Amino acid sequence: MPEALANDLRAAGYSVWWDVDLVGGAAFRTQIIEKLNAARAVIVIWTLASVQSEFVLDEADHAKQQDKLIPVRVPELDPRGIPLGHRQAQTCLLSERPRILGALQAMGLATQVAAAPAPVRRDGGRRAVVAGGERRKFTRRPSVLSPQVS
Repeated sequence: MPEALANDLRAAGYSVWWDVDLVGGAAFRTQIIEKLNAARAVIVIWTLASVQSEFVLDEADHAKQQDKLIPVRVPELDPRGIPLGHRQAQTCLLSERPRILGALQAMGLATQVAAAPAPVRRDGGRRAVVAGGERRKFTRRPSVLSPQVS
């Protein structure tokens, strides 16, 4: 699930970072916080597993407090299963790529491939982080899919 979204975001002109890109031996929490803070948008993928993860909830809370959260859910998850505090935002289905790209564009994160030109920013960067997803053998928590839009 997260891989397909990451691939679609890359195809739309966004660069993507997620926890499968963590550097071995480094403190993963520090790296994830750095990526979340550097991001312009964070997409959380609410799944049956991610709604149970304290890590994903913390990352979603972090992004929400910085006004850069784009919530997405898998169709298997009833919207009432989204954690409290995250139900007020309009949530796209994972399969709704145009709506996800539209949410990024609404945040001023359009790419040349994705849509109209994004506004010029003084720092020159456009980043997105996507969090949530399914469990991986090499992590102890649901994957953090963290695209950085550049």
